[in-house]
Amino acid sequence: MSAKESQTYKTSLINNRRYLGNKYKLLPFITNVVKTECTDIETIADVFAGTGAVSSAFTDKTIITNDLMYSNYICHFEEVINCTAMNKCNRTWIAFANRNRCRHADAILNLGFISWRMGRARFAIGDIVYLFMSDERCVRFKMVVTAEHQERQDKDYWVEKAPNDKTYKLELLEEYNGSQLSEAVLLQHGFKGGKSLEIPNCNNLQLINYIKSIF
Repeated sequence: MSAKESQTYKTSLINNRRYLGNKYKLLPFITNVVKTECTDIETIADVFAGTGAVSSAFTDKTIITNDLMYSNYICHFEEVINCTAMNKCNRTWIAFANRNRCRHADAILNLGFISWRMGRARFAIGDIVYLFMSDERCVRFKMVVTAEHQERQDKDYWVEKAPNDKTYKLELLEEYNGSQLSEAVLLQHGFKGGKSLEIPNCNNLQLINYIKSIF
């Protein structure tokens, strides 16, 4: 096993329970297989969840757990609640800001926030969202989700008729105006083009980690 594979995985304390079949020590193998053989996945199904050790290594994805023992179910459920309450499960996303539909940059610079449609996006309060601008072909804004189920408040900035829908509120954290987040550079760090962001993406860790290193 390589040094990289033998790293210590930061998982929830739930895995510390003594339990026959606990897969904590197999996490380097499991996570490596998922990384190399299962690209662009958004959901993990842990069908024999046990202590939840495997699930806790994939908190950046939607997790489905199953176990016959009711005590394990309770532990899984409590861990999710604690994780949410303590903001341990917040994700980082990349989203496509379509200038043909809305002048997102103008709204952000004037209002300090934008409204983002709920539905296909599965943001949570506290999540970070980087915006790839369709007209500038670069990542320019770092936003944070501060509210959900909000009335749309950026209607004046829409090019087409603004939808009357429930939205997340994304507030501005930082703006980047350099050249290191242009599309040409992002393509060298795992970016797969604008179409890959038709639904906001949180699974391209290579790209997300690169963007984080620049902001």
